[in-house]
Amino acid sequence: MSENNENYQDLEDYFRSLHEEKRFSFEEIRKKGKQISQNSDLVDEIIENLKKYQDDIIHIPIPSVISANPLKISYFGPKDSHIFWPKYKKHLKVEKEFPDDVINSIDDSTTKIISYMRNPNDDHFKLKGLVVGYVQSGKTANYMGVISKAADIGFKLFIILTSCNNKLRRQTQARIEHDLCNLNKNNWHRLTTRENDFRANEPDPNSKIAKGFDKYGRKIRDFDRTICVVKKNSNRLGNLIGWLKQADTDKLRLTPVLLIDDEADQASINTKSKEDPSTINRKIREIIDLLNKVVYVGYTASPFANVLIDPSAKDLYPEDFIFDLPKPKRYFGSERLFGREVLQYDNSIREAEIGKHPSNPDKIIEYYKPGMNIIHEVPNDDVYLLKPRNRREKEEFIPTLAKSLKRAIKYFWLATAARHFRGQSQKHSTMLIHTTSYSKPQNKFEDKLVDYKNSCVLRIVDKNTREEEINKFRKIWEEEQEKVDSTSLDPPLIPVSFDYLKPHLKDVMRRTQIFIENSTIKKEDRLVYGDEPGIFIVVGGNILSRGLTLEGLVVSYFIRTVSAYDTLLQMGRWFGFRIGYEDLPRIWMTNEFKGYFLDLATVEEEIRYDIQRYFKENLTPLDFGVRIRRHPSLLITSRLKMQDIIDSEISYSERRVQTTIFKVEDRTWLMGNLNATKKLFANIGRDPELDSLGYNSACWGLENIKVKHILQFIDDYTFHENHIQLNKKLLKKYIKDENNNNGLNYWNIMIMSIHGEIDDPLDLGFSNNKKVNLISRSRATTVNIRDANLKSIMLRNDTVLDLDDDEVKEAMKKNDDLFRIRTKKSPDKGLLTIYPIYKESTPSGNNPRTLNPNKPLEAKEHVIGVGFVFPKSKNHKGERYVTVRMSGLKNIEIEDEPVEDDDFE
Repeated sequence: MSENNENYQDLEDYFRSLHEEKRFSFEEIRKKGKQISQNSDLVDEIIENLKKYQDDIIHIPIPSVISANPLKISYFGPKDSHIFWPKYKKHLKVEKEFPDDVINSIDDSTTKIISYMRNPNDDHFKLKGLVVGYVQSGKTANYMGVISKAADIGFKLFIILTSCNNKLRRQTQARIEHDLCNLNKNNWHRLTTRENDFRANEPDPNSKIAKGFDKYGRKIRDFDRTICVVKKNSNRLGNLIGWLKQADTDKLRLTPVLLIDDEADQASINTKSKEDPSTINRKIREIIDLLNKVVYVGYTASPFANVLIDPSAKDLYPEDFIFDLPKPKRYFGSERLFGREVLQYDNSIREAEIGKHPSNPDKIIEYYKPGMNIIHEVPNDDVYLLKPRNRREKEEFIPTLAKSLKRAIKYFWLATAARHFRGQSQKHSTMLIHTTSYSKPQNKFEDKLVDYKNSCVLRIVDKNTREEEINKFRKIWEEEQEKVDSTSLDPPLIPVSFDYLKPHLKDVMRRTQIFIENSTIKKEDRLVYGDEPGIFIVVGGNILSRGLTLEGLVVSYFIRTVSAYDTLLQMGRWFGFRIGYEDLPRIWMTNEFKGYFLDLATVEEEIRYDIQRYFKENLTPLDFGVRIRRHPSLLITSRLKMQDIIDSEISYSERRVQTTIFKVEDRTWLMGNLNATKKLFANIGRDPELDSLGYNSACWGLENIKVKHILQFIDDYTFHENHIQLNKKLLKKYIKDENNNNGLNYWNIMIMSIHGEIDDPLDLGFSNNKKVNLISRSRATTVNIRDANLKSIMLRNDTVLDLDDDEVKEAMKKNDDLFRIRTKKSPDKGLLTIYPIYKESTPSGNNPRTLNPNKPLEAKEHVIGVGFVFPKSKNHKGERYVTVRMSGLKNIEIEDEPVEDDDFE
């Protein structure tokens, strides 16, 4: 068939509207198309072309056939007859002392997750889903709630896959026993214990369970449940598979199974070819294949690898649902600690209160909460004292306690003493030191730390040195107290003066124990949190980077090298809850890594936004992939986990993009953009006029400018290389595609300015010699010293800067959707906004307690910033990011330290 067929375009437009607006599947469209057209070959051709079009613009490849089986919602909450969830809920309240709002959140989220499963009485089902939580935020408590509710509705067998590490598996087993099984002892049959989980050299005491009897020969009753916690290890999984194969075939076929994959991005992802998958991945799939009625639910806080699995393969892609757990109240996550970038969809929230104040743009950053001022920089000179530079040095390397580490230790003692004054002496208190993945250098810290502790205790008890030492502690405490306003927290805390904590200090120092946590340390010498409160300094590597909970973590000293989002995120053991001491945690890390965590917080927010948006639009993971922003210095995840990734796509439809990063030290670069702006107005041949267009009388405007001038300006202007969304090729291609559909042929141009006379107006080359008043935009504190990141130069109302009538003003006042107004008032016209920024701009009203207060711009020349505002697209096509391909990352990737093999026996 040919696309020149006269019916082709009409049918394609109709099919496209069914798919994009009414969310019909392609098979539903095919069926409907053949009802209205006698040319079935033409219908098939159009459908296949639409599929190819979708494959080109989504972010992860999707299978050719969209799932036609809608999920059956079979659960609407607990019933009076249920026995597992009610007891678990009571346990959370009485024993765990969870606040009511936390319990309610667990109740609500687990009900939603269960509702995405199938009725356990159905004849057959195989579902795969993913639950995205936050690091150290209570994922285990959540999936135990899911297990409880699934047990109540009839699921019989529960398999929990957890960690590649024995200690972490035992930790999970202990929690399952204490928080779940012990609440209904007569109803749970445990296949595993804290010591045994299908080890190859163990006799299987539970083999009778496979035949329907417990290990004592008693028949398992219909209302009983069976549970096991299994390490993600080839032999263990192989033995589990063998056990399942022993089962009575008919009984196994009728048994509904819930398979929980804890830390689902670790070991579960295929890192080999599709034809010969990696062992753990292959065996998890084999377990699923053995079962007739099974729901696989992965839990992770770093879902990057999981959402990049090929959905068309017979793999573990969460094709049925992806659920985003809500952020718990009082949770310390990457955004709260480090801040994050301002994103487009923040505008309505972030600028609601300051949209009326364009003359004071620094209020944007003040209103948008940055990170907390609790991060200390570790100088490079200190890094070299604490970790080997490479693998060759690890054998002989002997660490030296750097000045920054000594201060961190002293602060840990002070903060623990403050907790004791506040009545938390019966709680554990921990400091983490994570410098390297190599075990031998870790082990050499023990004697150094013990000696330092003893010397500090000696100085504080010796009458000849006591006063001097006490004054050093006082100075550290008073400096740290200035960083966080305890009374401004929610709930507020009472600040602790040094004189109040001082009586507790000596005892805290003496009681401090030093632990090294890696697999070379004997079991009896490893850290165990007992019933008695302890004070611990823990040195470790990989075993501390995922899953293991450090109770009462107050201070983290982190200089470990990593190269991927997921690794970095999981190593953030400082994320979590710090009830009663939210003002006390501190983190020591390099300035580079502080910047990485800020970027990572932005990536996390975008992923969660996508998940929530798809949920609201009633889309499944087979309809759209989750977008993941690239980073110039970090991989998203291991290359082996990104076998199916394709370049992401972007549509500028109803979007605004802006320049925020500038080479302020490069005079030639800055002058080039100023000259590009002057050339723009020279080419147009007429001058902008003050207060001639739009609602802001301080702005200069030009309307109905031909698109050729905009395209030429894009060629002449230099965007910073980190502006992925402002790629010249993408911008121009998008605009030209819109031109072909009679869109964006004409543009309005607005130049932001301020009222009044200033000493140094800017000459933009107007023929009438008029000059423009410069505006002020200060720079954010970032890792890159040479380049300035302004975070945002546009205000929310700049979306309609060139429009001016009562409806526009009312929309701005009510905080309405301004793109809707723009599409209504100016559906075919683009807007270019120009921001001439004073080179010596300074911040106004900075809060010194924030992590990233703004600082002066200090540019070599005045800065020209630009923004592009696009109406709704005529053809809805997306444009591809120009991203660094995996092979291209080799030259800029940070060398990651390899995992010690014995850490994961």
